[in-house]
Amino acid sequence: MSRHFKLSVFILTFLFTALFYNPVLADGFGSISGTVTGDSTELPLANAVVVAHKLGSFFAKNGITDESGNYSIQELPVGNYIVAACHEGYKCELYDNTQKEESATVVVVVTDQNTPNINFALTAKETPPDFGSISGTVTDFETGEPIEGAILVAFDLIHHLEEYHSKARTDSSGNYTIENLFPSKYRVIAWAEGYEFAVYPETVAVGPGEDVTGINFQLKKKQQGAIAGNVTEKGSGLPLHALVIAHQVEGRGYGRALTDENGHYLIKNLPEGRYKVIAFAREHHPTVYPEPVPVIGGQITDGINLELELLPLELTGFIKGTVTDDSTGAPIAKAVIVAFAKNNEGHHIVRFTHSQEDGSYELCHLPQIPFYVACWAKGYMAELYNDAHRIEDATKVTPDAFGIDFALTPKTEHPLVVSGNTILSNNNSPLAGVIVNAFENDGSLASAAFSLPDGCFYLDGLNFENYNLAVTSTQGNASTYAVDMMNGDNYSANLSLAGSLRGDVTGDGKVNLGDIIGMVNAIFKSMNPPPVQMGDVNCDNKVNMADIIYLVNFIYKNGIIPCNP
Repeated sequence: MSRHFKLSVFILTFLFTALFYNPVLADGFGSISGTVTGDSTELPLANAVVVAHKLGSFFAKNGITDESGNYSIQELPVGNYIVAACHEGYKCELYDNTQKEESATVVVVVTDQNTPNINFALTAKETPPDFGSISGTVTDFETGEPIEGAILVAFDLIHHLEEYHSKARTDSSGNYTIENLFPSKYRVIAWAEGYEFAVYPETVAVGPGEDVTGINFQLKKKQQGAIAGNVTEKGSGLPLHALVIAHQVEGRGYGRALTDENGHYLIKNLPEGRYKVIAFAREHHPTVYPEPVPVIGGQITDGINLELELLPLELTGFIKGTVTDDSTGAPIAKAVIVAFAKNNEGHHIVRFTHSQEDGSYELCHLPQIPFYVACWAKGYMAELYNDAHRIEDATKVTPDAFGIDFALTPKTEHPLVVSGNTILSNNNSPLAGVIVNAFENDGSLASAAFSLPDGCFYLDGLNFENYNLAVTSTQGNASTYAVDMMNGDNYSANLSLAGSLRGDVTGDGKVNLGDIIGMVNAIFKSMNPPPVQMGDVNCDNKVNMADIIYLVNFIYKNGIIPCNP
């Protein structure tokens, strides 16, 4: 059974079942039975899921067909029911032969009796037609010379399904062919190292078995510059071994470099634009250069010097580990590691460091309280220790701690970027160390990062789709943020975090029916539950069905108010 079918059946069952479980008081019980077959073959369908939903309640129950296509759903409280059936490879159907609830036939369950012959003849899903292809050439805009190794991707604009996307690379003559394309309309993009990203100006339609030719690109070389300067310790003026990151204020430009023994750094190959510059060094607070730094093609913007202040020396706790690539095991240098916690006074503590050439890192001068630790490097998924993407799934680490290792997952080759800032709403100050996850519409994780000391986050490896951004943080909550990437990069996905109000998942300052619906959608539709500090209304450190039941009791039955730990 495919993952998509399992998910469809689960959602169908869930929507028919105890979203807000209430014991059904009944004067008696009966049953429903019947068969499920294929409408074109008339053959029985084994392992079909049949769901009976009692009208006027949240009660539902399901059954599974046997090898002969027969099913029976027992112990149903008497009353009127809507019955539905699903099977992998077939369209789901409501009794009798409809997919719309308003036209479904009501099935009556009578005390101590079976209601028979509630039969289904399911229609098989259409067989995909023949695949097609798109081909063309990629050349240099100025010289006309072919570009070898350019990446071409065709994105399905109708179905938005990953399995209907395809990509190719150009050969030594600059030629490419993107094969195995589902008949549809496509947006075609091209990019190559040292060149600007390009989108074909027209939508490309591919018919069944059609080979579309002449989709050619002329790529322009990037106008690139550099940023240079020195990193020293504030007060002493001593040079520091530091990681310096430059990220474009509005653009995909991103670069990093380590300082040499004299504290000097040089970040090359930066596209023209304005950049924020940040320095990280062991035993020091990170520093953000106070003004955006201009980068001009063919020039080095020098003198961008940063002074870093020592961490409190009286704090002696440390966290150590390594950062590696989980597919190769190779060490990852220049990764950024962050530890964050709330102390006993309610103050948030955030500490940054970076990995060395051998992948090792050390967070030092920490108070000895439990911390969440996260790691991120450009081109990789950010993750919380231990292999988690949300605070509620993470393992806290209390200094002193060794072996807090990360094996980061490489991102896909998808070309698009979402960037923005995480901001505390009450004073518009930047928030650092906030985990930002980008989810696809089916709830799967597409990209993950965390905000840097200036509040900026950088999510790469995305494609021409719609995404939902969700944060996980100890510093506040933010509603899910929808991002439309159909027209390319998005550099303004600013996320405003508000203080926690347990149960207020919609962020409107109230706890009501809208929050119940939001919880249902988040947990069972997008598969992206709200963070613990927002959705855990019963304070069991989990966000699940129990919290939905808790909210229902609170709102409709004068139950206990959401907890406030």
